[in-house]
Amino acid sequence: MLKKIIEFKTKKIAQVYLKFKKPTTIAIAGSVGKTSTKGYLANLLLENGFNVRWMDDSYNNGLGLYLSVFSLKVPSDIKSISGWFSIFCNIIFEFFKKTPDYLILEYGIDHPGDMDDLIKFHAPNISMLTAVTPEHMEYMKTLDNVKNEELKIVYGARDWSIVNCFDMPGSMPKFDKKVYFYGNVDSDAWFEIERITTDGSEVNFYTVNNKYNKIHSLILSKELLRQMSGVLLLAEKLGVNKDDIGRSIANIEPANSRMRLLKGINNSFILDDSANFSPSAGISALKTLVQIDSKHKLAVLGNMHELGAEVSEAFKQISEYINVTEIEKVVLVGDIVSKYLAPVLVKKGYIKDESLFIFNTSIEAGIYIRDNIN
Repeated sequence: MLKKIIEFKTKKIAQVYLKFKKPTTIAIAGSVGKTSTKGYLANLLLENGFNVRWMDDSYNNGLGLYLSVFSLKVPSDIKSISGWFSIFCNIIFEFFKKTPDYLILEYGIDHPGDMDDLIKFHAPNISMLTAVTPEHMEYMKTLDNVKNEELKIVYGARDWSIVNCFDMPGSMPKFDKKVYFYGNVDSDAWFEIERITTDGSEVNFYTVNNKYNKIHSLILSKELLRQMSGVLLLAEKLGVNKDDIGRSIANIEPANSRMRLLKGINNSFILDDSANFSPSAGISALKTLVQIDSKHKLAVLGNMHELGAEVSEAFKQISEYINVTEIEKVVLVGDIVSKYLAPVLVKKGYIKDESLFIFNTSIEAGIYIRDNIN
């Protein structure tokens, strides 16, 4: 009851702020890549002197979204009077501060109709749709439902939108407003990877107006580099010049636990994509792992939730990107991944307790990996 009251009050205050201060709002939506893309855009704009407000976390609906309007987080103790007093004091102070040039929000859906509620809360000036892939299928049921729900952010934008046409199932609908597309060579922005190493990637980015040659990026994943091409296009449309964009891209780091390359023990490297394991994210991580030039490769996979009847098919899709000739060892953590993936991997040639290892918890898996990295 208390949380509902706080959520309602915070929502109304956020709406008053948006109506009164009138920042240019950019909403990032999509099945995957929202938080990373939001961070890429925010950092690129910050690098170029814009006053940008955003939340470096995946707050994309409900109370978290309303607080992200003010770059504030939900207190660890939801019932803390002092915690909420401090938050509301900070909110009041925001009304007297300079309005940000851009307020970047993240819109996330779980159920049919969620995007309608988000747009009713606030229709952004600009929207960006990162991808349409299976998500929350126990509620969404079909990919067509996901597509129809996510596309509402494009229809709901007040000014213009940018859409990833590569990760869009089926045909693209017609839009009654200006929409720019990215993701393939026939769109307004695309990219090509020259090479990938443990130091990063070397990438050429293209837009209809510019070419960015041999940009060194700390981002490794092809899927996230595709999002970067969309961010680059969006920045051009906002008036950032080519030289500044090219310089800024090289400084942008992946978000925490989202395809981030870390140094491990014994000269090892960890491709950390532990923030969210979904079919598309898992496939992207496995494809990137294979591309990195290294002598030995080990994949650690955990459970996937919220897939409903799609869970078996999801793990089947992921298994297609795991082969003993490319990834010599696989570690499975949890009951769901073990149930669906272990039998498939055994058929593909992995041997239990030799090249395939199964653990109940991440701590057990971590201890095994720590003691066997050489």
